[in-house]
Amino acid sequence: MSFDVVIEGGTIVTMDAAYQVLEDHCIGLKNGKIEAIFPRAATAYTTDKRIDGRDCLIIPGLINAHSHLAMTYFRGLADDLPLEKWLHEFIWPLEAKLLQPQFVYDASLHGAAEMIKNGISLTSDMYFHMSSIADACSQAGLRVIIGEALIDHQLSKTDGKTAIGDKIKQMKVAYQGNPLIDFSLAPHAIYTCSQETLQKCAEVAMEHGFLVHMHLSETKEEALNCLKEHGKLPVEYLQELGLLNTRIVLAHGIWMEDSELELLAASGKSSVAICTESNLKLTAGF
Repeated sequence: MSFDVVIEGGTIVTMDAAYQVLEDHCIGLKNGKIEAIFPRAATAYTTDKRIDGRDCLIIPGLINAHSHLAMTYFRGLADDLPLEKWLHEFIWPLEAKLLQPQFVYDASLHGAAEMIKNGISLTSDMYFHMSSIADACSQAGLRVIIGEALIDHQLSKTDGKTAIGDKIKQMKVAYQGNPLIDFSLAPHAIYTCSQETLQKCAEVAMEHGFLVHMHLSETKEEALNCLKEHGKLPVEYLQELGLLNTRIVLAHGIWMEDSELELLAASGKSSVAICTESNLKLTAGF
């Protein structure tokens, strides 16, 4: 057998259906893809490049299910604050001043490099200036699903609710030849998007098969306010709007009742991205 690259002699944690762990095995790669996995001592092969994997665990790439890559440049700006104070008094004012395509590219490149360094090979990101994020992740070599972040007050009269999803369609065409890049629909949260916006997102996602990525039940106040304003718990509210009929990833999900978890499970399409470190930073809960 002949390969471009062989990782030799490692302990491979396959994460297959049987959870096999293969000791003293090799991984042969050709044209950037895994061609074969085989025992080192029992197989003859040639390769252009050898990587010594002895005394190492070789695992599949980790997946970050919820990120804001460009916000690495805001790290340490404000700590030990409730989410609402952190957002309104520190993050959103600074974003209003700094968010330009070049800033997002630079900060996303930094964030992508950090992820790769820590074994992450795919992230699901939610932010602004999607092309800047796509170009940065392409440069770094990180796979990414980029969410078109939607917040009601940023939807202009000419590019408002009727245009939801149009940008994703354009971006999918622009990056269709890039195997690292894909896109999702990302309404920010139930407290920043109106009922009309969320319903439109559900309709567009169902029509085009888009993945939906949003924050939900990150704080106790969010859940209580939803109950007060809509007479429903947050997951019940999403179900009413049709979002549980889509493929949806809900970030945080700390303040969910057991009945809401049952609704998510019954949908068969819903996932929760658990963000423990973020939730501890902002004392949001477990």
